[in-house]
Amino acid sequence: MSLLVFRSLWGIIDENNANDWDTTLKSLKEKGFDGVRDIGGDHETFQKAMKKYDMKLILGIYSSWQDYSDNGWKNVSVEGHLIEWKRQLDLAATLNTFHINSHSGQDTFTLEESKNFFKNALQYKNEKYPQLSLSHETHRSRILYSPWQTLELLNCFPDLDDPVYAREVQVFNDFWKLCLLEMNTAGYNLTLTPEYGKLLFKNI
Repeated sequence: MSLLVFRSLWGIIDENNANDWDTTLKSLKEKGFDGVRDIGGDHETFQKAMKKYDMKLILGIYSSWQDYSDNGWKNVSVEGHLIEWKRQLDLAATLNTFHINSHSGQDTFTLEESKNFFKNALQYKNEKYPQLSLSHETHRSRILYSPWQTLELLNCFPDLDDPVYAREVQVFNDFWKLCLLEMNTAGYNLTLTPEYGKLLFKNI
């Protein structure tokens, strides 16, 4: 087993250096990173530099970009999301990705619309690109924005719940159960700050 360390390009790539992939990837390689997480860009120049520095790619794909643009949010149909998602997946399949991370659908979908999206997306991916490693991220404004919605969909689509990570999930859960037990015994209050991904404790 080996640990691969990836660097998200979010926050280090802007309009001033968006196409200077050689300098950026050279610097990250020298700092010890094994790969990067990116959303695309100049694919030819990017892939050339990735190969040059032997970097792996976790690629983000998006069924829509409206909620991240200056024009604000727009209501896009399930079919519209699927068309864009398939287009980006087709492109991702040409880029020698280590993994693909998908922002899928939108949080205004009804449960039936969400099921329709995943039914079609999973079928398309499994039939056309069974070899690709892909996950659907739990993220604000997306279908999997809520743990309750996510649970409902996991019950409908078991393929979304990858058993390969079952041991890691169990270790994670057991670790935090132990933390909670110890902090509760010590008389601490518990506060959860999801954006930062950790539990903060304050002694009373």
